[in-house]
Amino acid sequence: MVDVPAGPFLMGSDKSKDGDAESGEQPQHEVTLPAYRIGKYPVTNAQFACFLAAGGYENETHWTKAGWAEKKKQGWQEPRYWEDARLNQANQPVVGVSWYEAVAYCNWLKGTTGREFRLPDEAMWEKAARGTQGQIYPWGDEWQPENLNWSGSNINWPSAVGIFPDGKSPFEAYDMCGNVWEWCSTAYGNNYPFEAVAYEQEIEGNERRRLRGGAFDHLQRYCRAASRLLNYPDYGNNYFGFRVAEHLSISGF
Repeated sequence: MVDVPAGPFLMGSDKSKDGDAESGEQPQHEVTLPAYRIGKYPVTNAQFACFLAAGGYENETHWTKAGWAEKKKQGWQEPRYWEDARLNQANQPVVGVSWYEAVAYCNWLKGTTGREFRLPDEAMWEKAARGTQGQIYPWGDEWQPENLNWSGSNINWPSAVGIFPDGKSPFEAYDMCGNVWEWCSTAYGNNYPFEAVAYEQEIEGNERRRLRGGAFDHLQRYCRAASRLLNYPDYGNNYFGFRVAEHLSISGF
């Protein structure tokens, strides 16, 4: 985990500064967050394997009501690409996970450690990715194609986490743009200006959810800190992953 200190940051895009800005990222505005921590890397296959080994897919207490119902309906016992040798190496980010599975992992981790782990919302994710001044990419405002795993890298698969050190964010978080899109807790309809929702309330239901960061087969315009993707919570793809966040106060946000 890496620390993200309390305070304001610029969220969203300013079209006059970022030509790739889309309407759903505007207006750029200031958001103030309490201190928190976020994963230095996306959750890896090795880490997710601990959830499987602990019986995470058999324990209803880790799942939301809608998530448990979907798990039973779909017969999930592991992530979608768990047996694919191109995607299941220990230090690759886990992929093929639905939003429901990502939330269940975070709930299991919270219960196992006694720490306030959760899936980050969009604001938590974006501040960790770009710092406080609204820079376009984790490393600054200028595109640096060698700093991430994107379509131009021609890797064509998720890469081991942390192998692009020049692409890390101001808070020392790696792979926040490129490699895999990352699920956030934020539901569709929570538009800008951003308003936080209490986590236990936010994760209920079956609304579509936001993803952030772009992926190994995506173009530059999607590999920006402000870029937003949307998908159904039961959907897993070979470029969908996640990272965890942690509240540092009992009140959370």
